Amino acid sequence: MQDFLTKLAEGTTGGTTSEHLSLLGKRAASRFMTKEADSLSAAVRSVVGEESLNRDQVERVTQAANQAAWRGLFHEGEQDPNIEFSPAKIDEVIQQPEASPAPLQQSMDFLEPPVGEQLPSDVSLEEAFGVDKTASQDEYPELNPAAGAAALHTKTAAAEGFLRSDADRLEIEVGRLEDTFYELVKQAHLQHGHGILQIAGAVGEICEEPPFARAAMEKVAQRLQRNGVIINRASEMQKLAMAVTVDTEHPILTTYASLEKTAHAARVARSAAQQAADARKLSGDYLRDKLRTA
Repeated sequence: MQDFLTKLAEGTTGGTTSEHLSLLGKRAASRFMTKEADSLSAAVRSVVGEESLNRDQVERVTQAANQAAWRGLFHEGEQDPNIEFSPAKIDEVIQQPEASPAPLQQSMDFLEPPVGEQLPSDVSLEEAFGVDKTASQDEYPELNPAAGAAALHTKTAAAEGFLRSDADRLEIEVGRLEDTFYELVKQAHLQHGHGILQIAGAVGEICEEPPFARAAMEKVAQRLQRNGVIINRASEMQKLAMAVTVDTEHPILTTYASLEKTAHAARVARSAAQQAADARKLSGDYLRDKLRTA
């Protein structure tokens, strides 16, 4: 029976045609009507047991056997129409093996008595093993006096690594935003005729950290000059006197806003990483002292 169930589990539908399954059903019906099997379910079971079929195919053979047996008994034969006919059922064809008894569950608590056994009530484990119940717990030394210091050092080192990684990632993003900001200002100045001072004024209108805004614009101006762009002071002063409407959705200003926020986050992350490094150093010194005195 286990071999039969294995065939059901491993069988595939691709290699067996509908005609073949129908033929198997007729074969099972024939075995039932010729009394080679006690029931139609048993006949189907004997037929499919010779094949490599999955559950769906066995069910189709069962249906075909029921149809063939019905036709043979009530339509094509001369049997009594009151004859009792029990169709084959898939659950009877595929009989599950009897469940094996559950293994004995052993307790992993070694302070508990074995299953089925009880310790005598008058037995004292302390007396049996010569343990003084009045002894102070302080008499038993800690197995690893430096365990707490080692755990602290591990945590501070992990925190330092995480914060340094975060600061590195933010600083890389700051560099990318600085390049984008520079290209946008350069395009606005050379292609659209906007003055550097005009752009600086617009940036000053939306910034949250004026010192950072001045430094950012000075860095852009210096980079333009290094790349051969001549900034005409007289022209800059004339453009600065013109009225300018600040569009906060302009790519220059949205890029600057992202640059300022990311730079601030990078500074905070770098400061936190340094604090974690200091804590890691202190915990390392503490751990060394613990190991020397252990």
